[in-house]
Amino acid sequence: MSENKNLETGHVMTIEASKEEVMKWLEFKKVRQSTINNSEEAIDNLAGAIAEGLLVLNDGFEWEQKLLSPIKTEDSTTETLVYKPRLAAWEIQESMKGVKTSDVFGIMFGIVAKLTGKFPQMIKKLDTEDYGICQNIALFFVPK
Repeated sequence: MSENKNLETGHVMTIEASKEEVMKWLEFKKVRQSTINNSEEAIDNLAGAIAEGLLVLNDGFEWEQKLLSPIKTEDSTTETLVYKPRLAAWEIQESMKGVKTSDVFGIMFGIVAKLTGKFPQMIKKLDTEDYGICQNIALFFVPK
């Protein structure tokens, strides 16, 4: 059994328990089994982020991500991102305006921005470690 210490609380949460949280979210989202089977790496990465205390699934099935490198602007500091549990097709289409289908980063920035209610320019400022968690969440919203 793998164990990681939660960075914020010091509690130990197993990878297995963390993976159960991810599976609850996927069930709530009604993600097809074939997609789950093809997304094992993303699921494991999300479970690792939960075990490390960087990602929490709240009662409304929204992910809350604690940023390792908060984003500072003149007016404020963003320390967490909260992700909607669902997006409608029109929301994804809206987030893709001006993005070429070959622009993988642009697609992910648009989806993460729509999920979090932040501007794509802010999402682009994320540290690569923080962005990696975002990307693993966003993968489940990319139209297949």
